[in-house]
Amino acid sequence: MRVTTDVLDGLLRPPAPKPKQPTSRERALANRLRVLQTVAEHGHLRSSDLAAACWPTAKFGEQMSQRCVRTLVKTGELVPRRNCHGGLVIIPFCKGLRSRNATQPWPVAALV
Repeated sequence: MRVTTDVLDGLLRPPAPKPKQPTSRERALANRLRVLQTVAEHGHLRSSDLAAACWPTAKFGEQMSQRCVRTLVKTGELVPRRNCHGGLVIIPFCKGLRSRNATQPWPVAALV
């Protein structure tokens, strides 16, 4: 049996290049924006709720949400508060608007 070149044509070409994967900084920025948008939409969230909303299929989603919330709290974009049940909730906070009460949740338009 003789093999023609048209049968081997697809095998002899180099494979297609892989699509560009986002860098770790781009992925962190996307996660940060996703967390801010989710918290702004809901007003306040617990860390476990945030993990379920932002990383629903992740194995360690709650750890990822805790890390992201910790960095956003350090930058002053989110504020942790105690709720009436004693748990910790995260609320959005705009650093530029110092005149408003910091315990009030901000509307979505203020974060976008």
